[in-house]
Amino acid sequence: MILRADDIWWQTYYPPNGWKCGCGVRPVSKSKMRRLGKTEPNTAPTIEYEKRKDPATGDMMNYPKGVDLGWGYRPGRTWADGLIPTELQRPLTRQIEMPGLDNLTPLKDLAVPFKSAMLQPGQSDETYMAAFLKPFGAEIEKPKLFRDKAGQALVISDDLFRDRAGKSKISKRSRALHFEQLAETIMDPDEIWLNWVWHDKLNKWMLDRRYVRHNPQSGAAVIFEWMGSLWSGTTGFPAKTNQLERRRTGALLYRREK
Repeated sequence: MILRADDIWWQTYYPPNGWKCGCGVRPVSKSKMRRLGKTEPNTAPTIEYEKRKDPATGDMMNYPKGVDLGWGYRPGRTWADGLIPTELQRPLTRQIEMPGLDNLTPLKDLAVPFKSAMLQPGQSDETYMAAFLKPFGAEIEKPKLFRDKAGQALVISDDLFRDRAGKSKISKRSRALHFEQLAETIMDPDEIWLNWVWHDKLNKWMLDRRYVRHNPQSGAAVIFEWMGSLWSGTTGFPAKTNQLERRRTGALLYRREK
């Protein structure tokens, strides 16, 4: 089989594909390819997937068939990229020049109705925490690893809502009413962004992972921002305001398909 060197198939199946794999690759020039009786490279095989257990989260995931866990990548490309996460391999400015970001698709064109509803007022902080944790399979004092749509594993626990002394830091009850929708925003966002943000209280720059989802039922947006172990849940922004659009900056890691 002869494939172009830049064929996307190599990013998954470049050998070796596991321990004791004896497969290899040799570069072939166009003239050598013609001597082998071919005028054009082959069409890459379809990448098939099977269910495997994610070793980080314990959940089932789709993984390339015939590849050992941890071997489904292109070693040369990984070496060239180094050990820096993909989204950090270039400086993050206020607006990175990436295809499609000059004229962003309106969130209302990507949005789907929320499955979760608002919670009832007047409940305890622990009740609101439990409502947020439940969709992830987590409980109070029983954290859970969750892998988001961009492939990042996140620790979901009640520590998100507590200070260092272990006391609740749910400061705004009105925000707590949206906790189930905040959880759904992380699990099924319209977009995921990554950007550097200045944190006034800590007096330093922090990497902000931002989950954005438009609510077509109310015309508002639900936003979950994660900066290290700090989080900020925001709701109620009208979808067409400049406040929301300012949050769609940095590196776009994920966008819901139309």
